[in-house]
Amino acid sequence: MFARAFLSVFLLLILSACASNPYKIDKDQVENVSSIKGYSERDGLFTWLSARIESIDGKSVSYILKSETDYEIPVTPEMHKFLVLTEFNKSFGGACPCVTFTELVAPIEPNSSYGLKARVDGAGVEVWIENLADSTAITEVVKTRYAPSQRNNYVPIIIY
Repeated sequence: MFARAFLSVFLLLILSACASNPYKIDKDQVENVSSIKGYSERDGLFTWLSARIESIDGKSVSYILKSETDYEIPVTPEMHKFLVLTEFNKSFGGACPCVTFTELVAPIEPNSSYGLKARVDGAGVEVWIENLADSTAITEVVKTRYAPSQRNNYVPIIIY
């Protein structure tokens, strides 16, 4: 019974991923392709920050079986609009984990590697894209307000 339920859920997930509008590069666009990856930092058990590309030019990015922050997403050399999801936690027991979405527009050059950068600043999160070869920003630093995540957060309590 469990195996059948698991298989049904798995198939629904696969079908829903196929029904979406995913970002992909056509075979004739692979020449001079560049890449962009997410950002992740951890300063302790309850203090962390991560940013990942949710969509490129309105098309969702798939991370099936890939790290959301380390996966190098292939991108064509042209102007693109990126939707970035940033999540972070400041400390144990606070109002976070928190989340925000940021739109960035960036000119992608051929055969280059880019990465997201992010930092929490007061009541907002600053996000930008850097060229990884020389650490120069290729977008403006965009600050957006954050809100508590809607995910369920559980704290394990062990009673002896």
